[in-house]
Amino acid sequence: MKCRTLLITRLWLQGQRTGKLTAGWQKYWSIKGLRNNPPDLRKIPPSLDYLRTFAQELAYVDLRTQDENRRTYRRRIYWSLRQMAEAGNPPREMRIVLSHPEEDWGQLWVNLTQCWSTQAVKITWYKVIHDIFPTNECLHRISLADTPLCGNCGSLDTIQHRITDCGAGATIWQWTQRRIAWILRTDPRNIPKDWTTHPHFRLWLPQRHRAITWILAQLVWYMIRERNACTLQDYMDFLQRTRWKAYQHTQRRSKVGNYLAILGPVA
Repeated sequence: MKCRTLLITRLWLQGQRTGKLTAGWQKYWSIKGLRNNPPDLRKIPPSLDYLRTFAQELAYVDLRTQDENRRTYRRRIYWSLRQMAEAGNPPREMRIVLSHPEEDWGQLWVNLTQCWSTQAVKITWYKVIHDIFPTNECLHRISLADTPLCGNCGSLDTIQHRITDCGAGATIWQWTQRRIAWILRTDPRNIPKDWTTHPHFRLWLPQRHRAITWILAQLVWYMIRERNACTLQDYMDFLQRTRWKAYQHTQRRSKVGNYLAILGPVA
């Protein structure tokens, strides 16, 4: 739905540029001025189906007015077509949202998208949140694995188990839990494991909030990549290297302040 609307908007933009092939076709078949309802599409060859779609959809958008600039008109095209599409085909909720309706998904998406980290780390965290990693539990559910149990410890192999429970993951999580608790001035038992897989929390100050999402995102990324061969010391060395790279950024103080200084040697 969204891709179709973006396509129509993109074709309109190309039609405004002199010399473009799309602009020439629109002029040849008089698509720019076509406002019949429904539009006459028989003159456009079937091989150019996307131009037929463009003519059909744009027939329901009012022409650009004299006091309307290109950017405003482009937005109006997009939102008009999107509302029309959604009226006949309401957007469906994602599988993970239907599986966990009790979660605050609005805040969760904010924490993920605004996490002060690299795109690679965000993508990994996104996959973890959506529970789309091929764990044994997931593969067994669709008959692609003989057992849902972990090959390392024999427990149920879920994504939460891989990050915070399996092997050195338990020790690494306890260490991380204590650091987060120190930042929040609370007891470590108040920091739940599911913050790694469902980061639905909202904290104050903004720098402290970003620092904690940064720590959790790095933990998830590291445990997914290195869980079979890692120790607490390896993880601490990784964090110190990653923190050093982050501290080279000019916006470090405004983003996370000095909260990441707590990631030092084991107490």
